[in-house]
Amino acid sequence: MIKLSKKSKLSTWIKCSFSVCIFAIPMVAIAEDQSSVASETENLAAVEDAPLPVEKASTALTTPEREVRVIYLPESERKRIRDEIKQEVLATAKKENWAQPSALPDWINRIKLYGDIRVRGEGNYYDESNSKQFINFNAINNGAPYDTRVNSGQLPAILNTTEDRHRLRLRARLGLTADVSETLKADFRLTTGGFTNPVSSNDTLGNNFNRYNIGFDRAYLTYQPIENLSLYAGRMENPWYSSDLLWDDDLGFDGFAGKYQFELTDTFRPFITAGALSVQNTSVDLPTYSLDKQSSDDKWLFAGQIGADWKIQEDLNAKLGLGYFHYYNVVGNLSDPCPAYTTQISCNTDNTRPGFMQQGNTLFALRQLDISNDPTGPQYQYFGLATPYEILNLNTQLDFTLAEDRHVLFNLDYVKNLGFDEGRIKKLGPVTNSSKGYFDGGDEGYQVKAMFGHPKPTEIGQWNIGAGYRYLESDAVLDAFTDSDFHLGGTNAKGFFVSGNYGFSKNAWLGMRYLSADTITGEPYKVDVLQLDLNARF
Repeated sequence: MIKLSKKSKLSTWIKCSFSVCIFAIPMVAIAEDQSSVASETENLAAVEDAPLPVEKASTALTTPEREVRVIYLPESERKRIRDEIKQEVLATAKKENWAQPSALPDWINRIKLYGDIRVRGEGNYYDESNSKQFINFNAINNGAPYDTRVNSGQLPAILNTTEDRHRLRLRARLGLTADVSETLKADFRLTTGGFTNPVSSNDTLGNNFNRYNIGFDRAYLTYQPIENLSLYAGRMENPWYSSDLLWDDDLGFDGFAGKYQFELTDTFRPFITAGALSVQNTSVDLPTYSLDKQSSDDKWLFAGQIGADWKIQEDLNAKLGLGYFHYYNVVGNLSDPCPAYTTQISCNTDNTRPGFMQQGNTLFALRQLDISNDPTGPQYQYFGLATPYEILNLNTQLDFTLAEDRHVLFNLDYVKNLGFDEGRIKKLGPVTNSSKGYFDGGDEGYQVKAMFGHPKPTEIGQWNIGAGYRYLESDAVLDAFTDSDFHLGGTNAKGFFVSGNYGFSKNAWLGMRYLSADTITGEPYKVDVLQLDLNARF
């Protein structure tokens, strides 16, 4: 063993881990005799580097004046030393706030932004044989009542059914999800669109370069107390497995809902969904121009659905949902005798009129007008839904998976209004769906459609094509909330539709839809709608 001279007064420990050596040198010894240390170090290096004869090597290494103590460190000890140094460095960095380019505040990691933009060119093409006598009852119910006297000299609001229209439209949505905790999530979304149409987020461009409306269409909490149960509260996305036969894709739902889904087997996953959703809340000040206020008459949707996801085989999946949707208080009620000689006079059932309609549902005159004091005077009227709505819905889908992630999808959707009351309708005297001299509405509807290709073409070169047929009688569903594009919204319509989409960039695609629809009963009203879309999503 080589030993350093004592006169250097240098005590040296050498700890070597691979190519890294740590020298512990007492500072007193260095200050006391730096020149001696340097000299001895040089001598040591010379000795270690000089070639030694084999026969003298052992003698030289054991010479008392040239002994070097080398400590062997096992791998576990070297790892311990590295970890200690690492922890000391990290602790110092944290204490002194060293720069960390990849580090972000905790709240940023719990938030995710998402959104989409759609620019649409739309053409509405009306048939030359269409009737001109389609009253816009939604405009009447949301404005001043209409004077129903034949000789009043005033026309009600009238829908356009004869002159073609072309529009450039925009839909933009920006959302945010936040993980509040491991079991609670918040979701917000802003969207374009007006505040009087719940089934459309479109703004029609061409407003003298003015700005457009934007508002919340999602603001809700999702709570998952256990793995398979989700509870929702607020203004939420559609919690049901359904198609646009029943509800438009842009529709949001207000209230409470819950979904429980579990694995019965590896291939069969049943689910149960239930909800209590507020459709319309009675105004606090109703009626506005009266000292006597009316009691609350809120409208609700109470609903339940059972269904399942079923993996029949490796490349074949099925999904089905059977739901019951009961609308509470949506039906109109005939008022007590009411002398409505001015537009500011309210009758006691005015608040039973729907807050929003499209077209197609059977309506009746809400007010029982008292004209005894002035038989020829004004007769201002509002209109309500003539029958209750308790909808049974069966929605099914088969999904065949092909090569290159292409699919063939078949969908069948059926609805029936179990609350349909033809006797009540006839007793009240319908003002729609009775142009033949008798009531000619219905309570059923169905839709069949197929799609081939990539369900969501978000990569370059992905595509899909689709086609379908729809038949929806006047009172099968509430016309307010069904698809707003087919027949320009509402019920009492039948016809076909075709579509196609092509991904031209990542998360961006071009789309085309052509919808041709006509009335089932009543006055003729046929309209074809062509939509060309540019979509981007992030």
